[in-house]
Amino acid sequence: SNLGYQVLEAPDGAAALEGFGHRLSDIDLMVTDVLMPKLGGVELARALRVRRPDLPIVFMSGFAGRDSAWAGEDALLGPMLAKPFTRAGLADAVRRRLDLAKLAPVSEA
Repeated sequence: SNLGYQVLEAPDGAAALEGFGHRLSDIDLMVTDVLMPKLGGVELARALRVRRPDLPIVFMSGFAGRDSAWAGEDALLGPMLAKPFTRAGLADAVRRRLDLAKLAPVSEA
């Protein structure tokens, strides 16, 4: 199940940018892996934020907490969910990010 959310999927960052870039006003939140083929999650986030600066994003990575690169400017793009995570952990991260976006829209990073 999709936890009650309508989910759009893409096999990689380039496909997500091409397939959903024109539908950004319909998207409430993006969940993306940091490392993906063709176009990584950070690059995807930056490209989509040019078109929609307030797009809420949750990143996921198997290297979260072990990778010092997720600091500074990248960390401003959105929170990091460490893999492996549970269904409840994903649901919590998504809900918290959506709730935060309602309270304080994302500024352009």
